Amino acid sequence: MLEKPSLLEIFEDQARLAARFPRTDVGELGWLPAIDVRELDGEFIVYAALPGVEPQDVVVEVEPGALTLQGRRRERQGEGWTRRELISGPFFRRVDLGNPVRAADISLRRRDGVLEIHLPKERAAEKQQ
Repeated sequence: MLEKPSLLEIFEDQARLAARFPRTDVGELGWLPAIDVRELDGEFIVYAALPGVEPQDVVVEVEPGALTLQGRRRERQGEGWTRRELISGPFFRRVDLGNPVRAADISLRRRDGVLEIHLPKERAAEKQQ
């Protein structure tokens, strides 16, 4: 038999859910794309799950030691929907990398709804490892 969750567990679950769908600065309900970050000797690779997001609706910015992804998933139009679970609207995600990267040399590839971002490390950061 399954145990009932405690009141504390219910509140923790709600807090985790609220964190996945934050409000934007204009009050719109936003969402956070899932990401994976891989660190290799000479680069970071960030994988961002962005199914249904058009390339022109994504902005990738590189700052010293950080990557920012922001954009919007547009709502699919039309009639006949019986279920709608893909969240539309704005998203924002910042990834602290801990090391400076060469912003001019980043490369992007999109495959199967995943944006793959290669961020070469600065030479000094490579030598420190």
